Amino acid sequence: IRDAGHRILAIDDFRNRRHWADILVSDSSAPFDPALNRGPVKPRELLGAEYALVDPEFAFSDERLAAGGKKRLLVSYGGSDPTDETSKALEAVRLLRQDPRGAGLGEVDVVVGPANTGRARIIELAKGIARTAIHLAPSSLAPLMLKSDILLTAGGNSMVEALTMRKPCLVTLTSDNQALIVAQLLEKRAIVSLGEHARVGPGDVAKAVTGAIADYERLSERLETLALFDHHGARRISEAIQSMPLGINA
Repeated sequence: IRDAGHRILAIDDFRNRRHWADILVSDSSAPFDPALNRGPVKPRELLGAEYALVDPEFAFSDERLAAGGKKRLLVSYGGSDPTDETSKALEAVRLLRQDPRGAGLGEVDVVVGPANTGRARIIELAKGIARTAIHLAPSSLAPLMLKSDILLTAGGNSMVEALTMRKPCLVTLTSDNQALIVAQLLEKRAIVSLGEHARVGPGDVAKAVTGAIADYERLSERLETLALFDHHGARRISEAIQSMPLGINA
């Protein structure tokens, strides 16, 4: 690729892999190890939340949901949900529907991704759980996210999109590539972490949901104050590419 006259940009959540790049991009602020880059020149690093790739449809809107009342929950664990967090979330919702402590929980939207092999079981599990709707592989999460109050999700793209919209996120770590950004967001108190998926059960999820409902106003206000993510990351990366001098690979 380089011999053909092209520059190389790499996007990586990890910091232990080799690259041959002119630009290294990550929405985590942790620096890359320069010893791992094999390119002929020192790469430019575009690091941190300002370089997150977020579609404009997830832009923050000043139109706030009505304060008070029951909170709408969105459950979304990616396209495949290999650790089956969706089932845990549904069991948690079932528990809350039967418990006075769940009185503050309103409508629940559950997204089942296109590669989720447990689709039929999840649909069956949702039957009989009041005010719970299943959404099969929607073309976009943005409309559901916009009308939600709280998200149950993993530490991936949906989390970043939700934080861009300033939605409180209850996050389960489901993959190693999520660890860096989740740790940094937790340090900023931008998310509520339930921990690593193998240690999270329906009871833990239910407890996190009731806690978020009780503390909703503070969580929302903190996200608006932090304003960590926006939808201009792609533009900033494009500007960095365009500003690179010609002949960098010569």
